[in-house]
Amino acid sequence: MAKACARGDKSDGPTAGTETVDPLEFLARLTAHIPNKRQVMTRYYGYYANSVRGARRRHAETGPVLPVPTPVAEPVPLPLREARRHWAELLRQIFNDGVTITAPAPAPADRSCRS
Repeated sequence: MAKACARGDKSDGPTAGTETVDPLEFLARLTAHIPNKRQVMTRYYGYYANSVRGARRRHAETGPVLPVPTPVAEPVPLPLREARRHWAELLRQIFNDGVTITAPAPAPADRSCRS
């Protein structure tokens, strides 16, 4: 019986080289990628993804589109006490509704219990 020979398009990796399989096995592998009747195949990644297709179209129309680098501010290390004060001030600005939240005073220890 004849054998089907498939050749990969890469020079290294798991799909490199050639593979000889039974013709029925080859057809089974090939038809596994054909969708059922009225089944829609959506691809969100790879060559058929919308973002890749759009970038390919823009590249063909105007040349390569390079992303503009976003400047990043360097973090300023603060002492712990100052950082806490800074966060408290930011929270006051966000939730400023005239309500002051204070922690209740600790209750005095009950000394009436006899040991």
